[in-house]
Amino acid sequence: MKRTSWTQNADAALAVAGVLWLVFLVDSLLPVNLCALGIRPREMGGLPGIVLCPFLHVSLTHLIANSVALFVLLSLALTIGRVLTICALVLILLFGGGLVWLFGRAGTVHVGASGLIFGLIGFLAASGLFRLEWRALAYSILALYR
Repeated sequence: MKRTSWTQNADAALAVAGVLWLVFLVDSLLPVNLCALGIRPREMGGLPGIVLCPFLHVSLTHLIANSVALFVLLSLALTIGRVLTICALVLILLFGGGLVWLFGRAGTVHVGASGLIFGLIGFLAASGLFRLEWRALAYSILALYR
């Protein structure tokens, strides 16, 4: 049986969410706290956190909320186009994380995939408006009002 594009997109989104869970499991088993690798604003040592931040979560509740939202939004975004979505994710990750590093409160550590989640909502909305992808615009509006 031939797999549809939707199931392939859901599989890809599930794999990304699975990485969040794997990192959380490893963090739970290790004697060190991986969350310390999150974004530490305006500290040179906090720069790697820009890329690592979405994979780190402080609690199971935090992980569940982020992984469910990320799975749904990433599955929807991938229906617009895989290459476009991957490019958007890279920009969201680097630009959003960079802004947190520049403007976040000093002395804090930022972790979680919320930046990616809100970035994906913005990506879906922008795709809807600028590319006339009405389905994407509807997805973003639904995500905001969930």
